[in-house]
Amino acid sequence: MKDPLPILWSSLVDDPSVSVTKKNFRDLTSYNWLKGKTSTIAVPGHPPIWKPKPAGEATQLKKDKGRTFVNENAARCPVYPMEPLFRSLAISAPDFDFGPISLIIDRASLRRLLEFATGQAPKKKFTLNVQRFGGLTMIFNHSEKPKAKGGFGGYGDGFENAFTRWPKGLEHSTRHHRVVEYEFGGMQMLVRFEADAAIMQEDAKEGLPIGWATSDGQIHPTPDGSSIAVCRSGSAISYTSIAEMKTRHSGKGRNMGAIYPQIWFSNTQHIIIGTHKDGLFSDVVPTDVRVDCPERQYEGNDGSLGDWELKNRVQLSKLGDMLRKICNVAEGHQEAFTVRYVDRTMLEVKRQPNKVWLPRDVVQWIGGSSTTANC
Repeated sequence: MKDPLPILWSSLVDDPSVSVTKKNFRDLTSYNWLKGKTSTIAVPGHPPIWKPKPAGEATQLKKDKGRTFVNENAARCPVYPMEPLFRSLAISAPDFDFGPISLIIDRASLRRLLEFATGQAPKKKFTLNVQRFGGLTMIFNHSEKPKAKGGFGGYGDGFENAFTRWPKGLEHSTRHHRVVEYEFGGMQMLVRFEADAAIMQEDAKEGLPIGWATSDGQIHPTPDGSSIAVCRSGSAISYTSIAEMKTRHSGKGRNMGAIYPQIWFSNTQHIIIGTHKDGLFSDVVPTDVRVDCPERQYEGNDGSLGDWELKNRVQLSKLGDMLRKICNVAEGHQEAFTVRYVDRTMLEVKRQPNKVWLPRDVVQWIGGSSTTANC
């Protein structure tokens, strides 16, 4: 069988009748990766908690060293990188109905595809893995080298470690990941992403499923074929508490242009920018980027998230069209394939015969075919 036709940038359509505003946004599940030889997640886990320094107190940090994960999900689950999403969802919402869901995707993939939709060359070429299961399509970022590598030479990891702390009982965590559901471009989507920190609020648990905040600290068995262990530990919090953390050198200003898509796709409502001079940080405070906080402005930036959405409506509309095109390809070819960035004009689509990106029991839960589930 021949490979499907490529997806051309010139074919992307802006349909003004289709809203690009995220609708019916809600938290679904979350998990922490835990240190150890066994790949273990804690559900629901908890993000690191923001711990500000006293006003006027400076903090000197050294450049990041050592090793860090480029893509921990792929490194810890090389056979099924999206499996943790489903294992955590099985704990937090075991009766979840995948019927209305059109797309399951990670935030990194959305960011890459948006770059292509804008007609811009991405910072680096990318490849996405795609597969159809039942009535939904799953897309996630392909990592050639997901395992730990040397530090990036900045202060990002040190900044997060110095200004946050893991909650009691989760001190051995490495990363916190979240899964949310919303409608975008006429499609009901599940989106997975990494969260840097939590700014604790009185309404932190508002809107979450009843009973999701309980923990027993025990390892829960997973079906045969699973590549991870699951520990029920932590407490669930609302997306309204989540913050993205970034560092900026004082001589480079605060240009948030590249940050907006990242926080828009996850509906992250707080940004913590640590401005430093050669690693010396002082007076770091969170900023609220919600639509109802129009006073939040940085020089040269797009204002609130609502302002950014309005300014980028056409690009977001083309992104929606591209996602539908990828889903149509997946529906017509009941097998895995990759979508690879070639250049600004084209995404190459290449079949991956006999590849199945989810364990048998997860495929059956979703409602995939018996042939797809033949792992």
